[in-house]
Amino acid sequence: MKKASVFVFGFLPFLFMASCDLTSYPFMTVIDTAEVSYSLDTGGTVDITVENSYMTNVRTLVSSEEQVVGSHTVTWDLLDDSGEYPGDGLYTVEVFLNEERVFVQILEVDRQ
Repeated sequence: MKKASVFVFGFLPFLFMASCDLTSYPFMTVIDTAEVSYSLDTGGTVDITVENSYMTNVRTLVSSEEQVVGSHTVTWDLLDDSGEYPGDGLYTVEVFLNEERVFVQILEVDRQ
């Protein structure tokens, strides 16, 4: 099992993992939609969630979907699971493969 260390500075979690690819560290600014690209080295069951800066799940983008090896992209329309806009701020998109976190992308949402 891969291990992660979590460091909290204020309310922003920084996740550092051996398999984590922070391609736009520290974050990518988005205004209307966010496209997150990731790659899988093995196929399996994928879950993708969006958490706010309080580490609360605001949106499930993919739930228990079988995906194959290769590149994938998921789009977040900046709405929560109830269809409401959760507000500007920092959000973390996490990709889980077979219940192990394999990718993290930090987004700054700024619709002003």
